[in-house]
Amino acid sequence: MSEHLVLPFYIETFERKLTGGGGFIRREDSKQFSDVQVHKLYSIKDDFKKDKDRLKPFFDPNLIFKLELGQKVEEQSFIEFLDRNGIRVISPSPSGTGYWVLLAEDEDLNELTRRLVEYGEKEKYKEFHAIESFDNIPPDEKIGDQLKQFPLKEGQEPYLDIEIWRMEDSRLEGFLKGFRELLISQNGKVTDQIISENLCLLRAKIKQNTFNEIINLREITKIDLPPSTL
Repeated sequence: MSEHLVLPFYIETFERKLTGGGGFIRREDSKQFSDVQVHKLYSIKDDFKKDKDRLKPFFDPNLIFKLELGQKVEEQSFIEFLDRNGIRVISPSPSGTGYWVLLAEDEDLNELTRRLVEYGEKEKYKEFHAIESFDNIPPDEKIGDQLKQFPLKEGQEPYLDIEIWRMEDSRLEGFLKGFRELLISQNGKVTDQIISENLCLLRAKIKQNTFNEIINLREITKIDLPPSTL
């Protein structure tokens, strides 16, 4: 298996079309929704603090999580709404509904929590009508199709393609530096990388126990076996 990435189809920049939307259907019980989601945000924040302690020797992790939309939104206005809550959108859903991936500039989630509480009490910030849930991204959603079909076995040390969420350059550079150090500490290594405007893709050689650790990193969007070459 080659250690080098030759994946030109990833590099092309695609223009994203903004999705429609506007008025939101009112939620029947805004207070109950608010209480549940505030609890989820506290849980996300607590999990993140554990990540920071665990990864402190290597890098300062990024608070990345997801939200699920149950109603269609206008993409740009919803991005601006989240930005006012200290939340940056990494990956909006192309359909305007479904899952969006977020990065918290405010790691305490104070503004988002405050506005969510106000939504439950006064139904302010009606954009919350469109939101179904905030959640961590579970590790099994990051495992690629080939790796699901051929799971790693104990003792294996394969090449893997590791896709990283395309954060702003300064965040990405800080993560990549620490990620390389993490792999080296476990006798692994990054052998190649492709970084474009919309993509960060690494090829790495790691052990199975290292895979079990890094699949939990919030910065990783997908890990898979490299495509087969004829």
